[in-house]
Amino acid sequence: ILVSSFSEEQLNRYEMYRRSAFPKAAIKR
Repeated sequence: ILVSSFSEEQLNRYEMYRRSAFPKAAIKR
């Protein structure tokens, strides 16, 4: 996945997907 090729809208959806797909404890960035 090339993040640099994402648009802002795609990045926002990707972030929402990551947060909903994984528990908050798994995201420590």
